Amino acid sequence: ASSVSPVLQDGMKITYEATHPEAVLSSPAILCSAPQNMVAAGLGDMLGKHTALLDWKLSAIATGESFCEGIAGMMREAVEICERNAEGLSRREGAAVSELTQGLVLSGLAMQMMGNSRPASGAEHHISHMIEMEPEAFPVKFPAMHGEKTGVGSLIAVREYKRLAKIEDITPYITDYAPIPEEHFRKFFGERLA
Repeated sequence: ASSVSPVLQDGMKITYEATHPEAVLSSPAILCSAPQNMVAAGLGDMLGKHTALLDWKLSAIATGESFCEGIAGMMREAVEICERNAEGLSRREGAAVSELTQGLVLSGLAMQMMGNSRPASGAEHHISHMIEMEPEAFPVKFPAMHGEKTGVGSLIAVREYKRLAKIEDITPYITDYAPIPEEHFRKFFGERLA
């Protein structure tokens, strides 16, 4: 239901503006018969909203980026509904799968309302997108679905936030933004950047 679409193009993940759908129709019977990894991917994507919302709030504090508590609250509520239904999702119960679907649709609506993916996408999605780009520096390929990678990205992001939370004085780490030289990316992604 969002108005943006991340697309893998020439090995790079690029987010484009998109036209939101006029309606979203779903069939609980069909959704309940989906392969379990698809259900898990949907839940992984929803659980990633925790770190996305944290990233958004931190950015608002640090840079003055626009933050909408109403949209953030809508996302938190959608995630909480999905978390409460996690056990039912493992059994593919109709109500649980319907709640997950509703959470995913609300995620798209939140992005649509904000005009960008900020309410639903943060570090966890950047990690997922990087894995999906299959950089040459990665020794292993990851055939998992996007939402599964997003769930793993959330765990990595949370681990880093916990590490950073132990630092009492972050002043030495604050610097002016300087663009990263293209050569750095070439070492990681190879010549696809040419």
